Amino acid sequence: MGRANRNNQKALRNRGITLVALVITIIIIIILSTVAISFTFGENGLISKGQHASKMYANDTAYTVESMLNVESYINNIVPPKVSDLIGGEKFQQTTKVEDDSGDIMWVPGGFSIAEDSATDIDRGVVITDGPNEFVWIPVSDSDLAEMYSTTTPESASDITLSKSSWEEEETTTKIYSKLRRVTSTEPGTNSGRREPDILADTDIGDASTIDARGIKLLKSELGYSGTEAQVLKSFAQNMVNEYLTVFKSIKEYDGFYIGRYELTGTAEKPTVQRHQPVLTAATSSANTWYGLKDASNRVVTGEGKHAQSYMIYGNQWDEVMDWL
Repeated sequence: MGRANRNNQKALRNRGITLVALVITIIIIIILSTVAISFTFGENGLISKGQHASKMYANDTAYTVESMLNVESYINNIVPPKVSDLIGGEKFQQTTKVEDDSGDIMWVPGGFSIAEDSATDIDRGVVITDGPNEFVWIPVSDSDLAEMYSTTTPESASDITLSKSSWEEEETTTKIYSKLRRVTSTEPGTNSGRREPDILADTDIGDASTIDARGIKLLKSELGYSGTEAQVLKSFAQNMVNEYLTVFKSIKEYDGFYIGRYELTGTAEKPTVQRHQPVLTAATSSANTWYGLKDASNRVVTGEGKHAQSYMIYGNQWDEVMDWL
């Protein structure tokens, strides 16, 4: 009997040891599972690190592509490709310096390619295209630039006040204005009609007019300005000054500009510069005023997907085109 009790106690002790061992095993499994889950799904776990590695790889790939493009651009700027080798080729992804047959330099903006029927020499007309639209490069030398503008260093130039109407709009100033070669031009703010940038302050026929077919109402309806007469004129004048300076800086940086190969074509809703298309004029479109045509000109090419912006041509640019021709 005593032996049997000892055996039972021993058995119970064994069961107790087994039970405790099982509990410990379960606790260990729970601990290991927790560690494994944390190791796999935690903030610094395998999945998180995998996702991070995936992002790093994507970023690295994008960086590599960008770096290759930068290297390509750098090489092209050192040894510019020849226009003759680019005729009818693919569109450039970045603004690229190219060289014509005479060794003269020009720039092709990103989103454009050299047209199939383009000349290979700037003097004969190098044509670029973004698909529907075509433009011709007009070179501008430093001496040409000095003939086009009142100063080539507007940063240090004195402010000149634009014209003001009787609506008492706030003053708008500019540091640079045109020097037209075909006619005698004067500084903005004078009574001459030959000045850029400036507004036509006449309240009967100018930008300041409130007649239905002129001035203030068209600035609102066709160019989207709002506010009082004074506010509209102030905003319009400032935007003209900003645009004028932007055009100047681009011509100065790239030593030239592009002019549409053809007149403004298409519709007011979808303006183009294309061959064999209806010419867009005040008489043939819903863009039935100068303001509407200016708006259409600015929308032929925008910065969306292209490294360029179209504008209605200024008088001093037209002078330069005539000299080039």
